[in-house]
Amino acid sequence: MRDLLLLDLPDRTNGNLLPRTDFADVAYCGIVRTDELGKAEVSFKLPDAITSYNIEAFAMSQSGTEWCSVKKRLEVSLPVWAEFKLPKFIYPGDKSLATLYVKCASGKFGLRLFCNGVPVEFSLFDAEQIAPNIYQSKQAKVIFEAQPGEWRAEVQDLVTQDYDVCVRTVGELGKFEEVAQRFQLLRAGETFDLRSHQVWELRVLSCLEKPFNLLCDATTNYEHHCCEQTAAKLLAAVASLTAGGDAAKLRNVIIAGVAREQKMYLPGKGLALYPPQEWEGSNAQANDYWGRIAAQHLCDLATIGESLFGLAAVKSDLELESALRSAIAIGEGAAAAYHLPTIPTQIASGRDAYRSFMRLASTRNEALLYARSYLKTPETTHQNNVINRSEQAYCATVLLMAGENSDLRSALNTVNQLARCLNGDGRLYSTVDSVGMIALMTALQAAGINLNGTVYALQEGEMRALESEQVFSTEKMEEIALKEGTALVDMKGIAIEDWSTFAADIPVKIQLSKTNSFLQPGDTVELIAEVESYQPGLLLQVCLPPVLSRLEGGGEVKRFSVDFCGQKTIKIPLRVTGYTSPAGEHWRAVVRNMFNDEETGNSGLLRVQVGG
Repeated sequence: MRDLLLLDLPDRTNGNLLPRTDFADVAYCGIVRTDELGKAEVSFKLPDAITSYNIEAFAMSQSGTEWCSVKKRLEVSLPVWAEFKLPKFIYPGDKSLATLYVKCASGKFGLRLFCNGVPVEFSLFDAEQIAPNIYQSKQAKVIFEAQPGEWRAEVQDLVTQDYDVCVRTVGELGKFEEVAQRFQLLRAGETFDLRSHQVWELRVLSCLEKPFNLLCDATTNYEHHCCEQTAAKLLAAVASLTAGGDAAKLRNVIIAGVAREQKMYLPGKGLALYPPQEWEGSNAQANDYWGRIAAQHLCDLATIGESLFGLAAVKSDLELESALRSAIAIGEGAAAAYHLPTIPTQIASGRDAYRSFMRLASTRNEALLYARSYLKTPETTHQNNVINRSEQAYCATVLLMAGENSDLRSALNTVNQLARCLNGDGRLYSTVDSVGMIALMTALQAAGINLNGTVYALQEGEMRALESEQVFSTEKMEEIALKEGTALVDMKGIAIEDWSTFAADIPVKIQLSKTNSFLQPGDTVELIAEVESYQPGLLLQVCLPPVLSRLEGGGEVKRFSVDFCGQKTIKIPLRVTGYTSPAGEHWRAVVRNMFNDEETGNSGLLRVQVGG
């Protein structure tokens, strides 16, 4: 079945038109509860694309023994429109052709094309030019050379005056910009420089719920699954569930996570880095380092989710309750295999100090002294960034749990320092430091700090009070300040990751299985990445040019990451999807360590050429 949805927007005129900018692939995905008659309605806002949607609905009986499905197709259109077909990424200087499709009901239209506000020359097919920027045809195809930047197409039906503006962005290959949502705690007399931190939007929040949920969700959604990462995802899901998160989603994360952790559990030995049945070699043995950290994560489930077993959602769900108890048992069994005491007898790390307070151990005084000392130590004397952020988080957690006013400033300074490191997903670089951040924010919520201070913004030389829960643009703001009390400010800014700046600490060889001269559109070619020696946490990150794609789920994937999973070599099938100019197209692939953001492998700029 196929329906046509013609968008009827009365304000689509040249003077007050908002451009189409939302081109999400998925318009809606969710679970819909029916009434007692088995009926339900759902409404949602469609993205802005002129496209064809597949609507798929699956219905299941309450018992789960009966089900059915239905499919429908929905065409979305406008009386006049222009729609881009642009590459996701282009390396600066590469010549890559792109397409703009135009449709106009009356057959007479005006068209303009811009990149970063500058007019762009183009070739137009299936239409006749009758005046500058004016063409005659009901549909046309525009070909132009694409480059990184913001692309804008403006088309107007010159008979009806209907108007459409389509805006899309082409990213610079190897240099990625993403929106980073971070927060800061301001205390009386403190200021925060908005411009130096590239903040473009802010909101004063009355509680920590939003950034905490974002942190837990981002950690829960982490896409790689060694024993430590799986345990971290479990811990984040439990923390979120305890705080009232999405029960249905978190239930699935917990049950799937426990099932995977069980595959890595070696009774009496500890935890393998990956499931032995999936990977051969050293992975069949207990990992002495990351297995220990995974065991600590799982043991902490018993304290972080202490109240979880009393929740109705868990008490009424025997499978979920069983999974949680299994996870805790795996943690305790692995801890025993690694000779990790349930209650720390000595304090050798921030994690020890944290567990000492969580378990009400007799070593709490020693733990508090350790935490104070660590946070006073210059960062240059610490270990790698991930471990340092993790230690800082646990030590600041200890200060908050101890509840002494003299330690509050140090704890809040650490919160702010770590919050400035949150990435575009809302978590820290690794699951290791993200779990520490979850513990810190849990303690911060429990501390009950009153967040009722009034935040002032310095704008054009004047101080302006900002109302709570309202979104403000920072375009004309220089800094924000607090005169008294404490306040929480949620901020949006731009985070940039430039792969060309990555060092070549990890020796890596990256190549395609076929030489350039043999590549033709439609070919399948393997991307081969090989490191000299495997170490836990190695990850291959790839950004492909317009002419290469990784095919997944019926779509073309241009940027992705693959875990080495204990192997020195990984092979990834790619599809050649077009031609290049004789100069070819450039692409990048780097190796990163998920547990150490300072350690990278960089083979430099790569090139591919596809013949005609």
